[in-house]
Amino acid sequence: MKKAMVIGSLGFIGFSLSKRLLEEEFEVIGIDQISEKHDKLKEQKLLEVARNSNFKYINNSIENLELQEVAENNDVLYYCLHDSDINENNVNKKMPKRKEILMNVMDYCNTITCKFVYLSSYESLNQRNEIGQVKMEEENEIEKYSRINPNFSYFILHLPTVYGPWQPDSMTFQQLIMGMDAPSIDPIREDAIFIDDLVGILLDLPIGSDVNKTIKINSSKKNQWQEGINLIKGISNQKHDSSEIEEIKTGAQEIYSRHLQTSLEEGIRQQKEHYKYLQKLKDLGLI
Repeated sequence: MKKAMVIGSLGFIGFSLSKRLLEEEFEVIGIDQISEKHDKLKEQKLLEVARNSNFKYINNSIENLELQEVAENNDVLYYCLHDSDINENNVNKKMPKRKEILMNVMDYCNTITCKFVYLSSYESLNQRNEIGQVKMEEENEIEKYSRINPNFSYFILHLPTVYGPWQPDSMTFQQLIMGMDAPSIDPIREDAIFIDDLVGILLDLPIGSDVNKTIKINSSKKNQWQEGINLIKGISNQKHDSSEIEEIKTGAQEIYSRHLQTSLEEGIRQQKEHYKYLQKLKDLGLI
């Protein structure tokens, strides 16, 4: 049985990834922290995966753990750690600790020969904000580490906006679904892909390979973020003919193109239905 570790296992992407790994009969170690204030949404997510005997949950911050004491071996480690609180006032203070955590995780992967998968975003491509700055610096650390340690192998994935069930309330699609008239605007507006499609891509990465690769994930279609906004608002989208479809011409295309199957209409329908489900749980006092 294959084994995976997911750092940030109760976050948006980490949770959906953990569920799918369990469905694929992986043994999964999930690392995340539920605060003393009791994050009801994280607790609900934990309920949905903890019943699986192949899931082991570590309720702790990654910076407090010695990973080899948690697991002596793994086939792949997914680094889904995301700090939405990074801003211009604290980025310089947070950066050294982030690098220290990253170095410890890479040392663990190098020691046990475990594939390292780092989830980045389009924000790092032009360092458009402080989160992009942090991610770019971490990517540089990963590439530098791999040059010094030839047994260490990685994938870095640059992600567009990801949407679907459990999308955070801080994101534009979710805020519109919640009925906000003046939502905050996502920092990534070039493209959008559905969460389940992304998870399919992650599971299809060749974790047994020693290839190091950086991949930019995109839908291959124009204006997906804006069209998603229009769909939620009930504004008719213009139909695109085949000449308007952007072709992806990258060496990584064969890895993920077959997973990008969910239409905007279907993905947003699922996100709306999930929001209704959460509202029912809230009405019952369960979250």
